[in-house]
Amino acid sequence: MTLRQFENGREFPQVFRRIDYIINEHEERHDLRLTGGARQMLTIPVEEQLYDLGRVDWNQVDESVEKIFEVLERDRSGPYRTSSGALKSVGVIKAFHIRFCNIPPFCAPTE
Repeated sequence: MTLRQFENGREFPQVFRRIDYIINEHEERHDLRLTGGARQMLTIPVEEQLYDLGRVDWNQVDESVEKIFEVLERDRSGPYRTSSGALKSVGVIKAFHIRFCNIPPFCAPTE
């Protein structure tokens, strides 16, 4: 997908469907659920990378989301969850912090 396709609006929903699909796959694989805000925390950097670079490496996004979910799976503490058990955006922020900063496009690679 190119930036031009993204900017003309025809491809915009596809970006969100693609990242939503990736998040859904990881939620299922790790038996976790994210709130809408937590999902947005994972979506925003992908959208920004598309604006900045004009493209998204979906394999890289998938690998980085996996790294985030590995952290989320290990930390099952209450303050980062809703009463129904879904992970809040603060939990995703904490996972970003723990994996800082080798999770492109969410943060620049350190290697």
